[in-house]
Amino acid sequence: MNQMLPQKTIEGQPTLEMCRALMNKGQHKNALTLLMLLVAHMPDDRDLLTLVSDCYWEMRRSDQSLNVLQLLLEQNPHDVALLARLGSRMLSLGKKEAAVQAFEAALELHPGNINLICALDLVSPLDPSGPRAKRLKRAVRLRNTPSEDRESAFNTLGRMAERSGDFPSALKFFQSSKNSRPGRYDGAKLEASVDNQLEVFTRDNLQSLSFPPQKIRALFVTGTPRSGTTLVESMLSTHPDVGSVGESSSLQRAKETVKAECSCNEPDWKWCKNLPQHHRDTGRALYLKGICQSLDEPKPWIIDKMPGNIFDLGFAAQAMPEACFIYMKRHPLDIAVSLMTNNLVGSATCFSKKQRWIAHYILQSERSAEDFQKKLGGRFRMQSYRALVEDTPSQMKEILEFLDLPWTDDVLHPENSPLTIRTASVLQVREGVNLKGLERWKNYEAQLQPLIKALGGWDWIHEWERRDLRLWLG
Repeated sequence: MNQMLPQKTIEGQPTLEMCRALMNKGQHKNALTLLMLLVAHMPDDRDLLTLVSDCYWEMRRSDQSLNVLQLLLEQNPHDVALLARLGSRMLSLGKKEAAVQAFEAALELHPGNINLICALDLVSPLDPSGPRAKRLKRAVRLRNTPSEDRESAFNTLGRMAERSGDFPSALKFFQSSKNSRPGRYDGAKLEASVDNQLEVFTRDNLQSLSFPPQKIRALFVTGTPRSGTTLVESMLSTHPDVGSVGESSSLQRAKETVKAECSCNEPDWKWCKNLPQHHRDTGRALYLKGICQSLDEPKPWIIDKMPGNIFDLGFAAQAMPEACFIYMKRHPLDIAVSLMTNNLVGSATCFSKKQRWIAHYILQSERSAEDFQKKLGGRFRMQSYRALVEDTPSQMKEILEFLDLPWTDDVLHPENSPLTIRTASVLQVREGVNLKGLERWKNYEAQLQPLIKALGGWDWIHEWERRDLRLWLG
């Protein structure tokens, strides 16, 4: 490897930038190879070792990631950023006491840090009359508070108001948090894409493809964000034949490459209606290469838990005819409340900033899922969130049968999942299967009227509830 790289890229910053670029593309194994080469030349470099720890973390090798992070903290015991990193990773692993210790240690060094105070509140709720809560209240009043800090402070004040039972004030805080940073949702573009999906894809072009036996099969767990995808991922990942790459962008990358090969610049799906075999082979190879970059040990089933993949299953089904698909159905009002009360990162979740945007996104997600359910047949499972948490053993038995996997009691205990959970669902999943996610919306019903109207009113919602019940009862 030394002979393959110019010397100047081994000894200095350009290689770190190269590694960051590889990590941004999801090529963590390649990045780690270069990073470990650099470690031999710069064994004490803080930025380098931080990247090594991050790379291990993205590859879900949590022990190695934490070992490197602890080494860094031994060398830099007063580094607030490293302590915050340790706290967030302990939280992701469900180690609340260790997370509290790390956040408290960081706050001793930087008592006024807004994001640290907000992170601590997740695992050790603040005293509403204490100095840290007052610090948050001052921060949202000051004009020079950075938008990221303002967003976090408003959200934490919302959680505090919710815990006290003041739901109108809580929702005002949550909405102020959403308003702290700009974001745009192109609902017309998404709706046009779903319209085109309904027109282009058919049962014939999605079900008629054959495939030889495969060593690795992808399971796409989709749904509206906050619909229970992380719960299903965590439950299934306790099975010895199931691994996960979390929310991977590999399908998007493979799709864009194949679309470019088809010489198509159009925004619709016509290019993908009947993909030739060589394009399907390219798509599958690119996708598997992408997800294997994040896998230590490939298993027979690999979960890809990117919720937004529900809009790209036409491509996924053709590129990987051996793949299967699960769509999580959770009560739309519970999804909406969860979206409104959590700060979600990235442009793909900008729809969560306004009630009418949330309603529109839910409607398009449901349209897409119902369409693919008809066209993908036995490869597609519509899964009720309520049924899963209220009737867990029988629902998990059905899911394992859907994947042709043997039963294990381990799947009933997502809190024991080996995964590092990096979504807002971490606290819920680490508590095990429970009913806390049901009917939370009733606390906010008076404030949800714009969303209810945008969904189509109570008639639409009640019809959704009836379909969900029929899904459960078979």
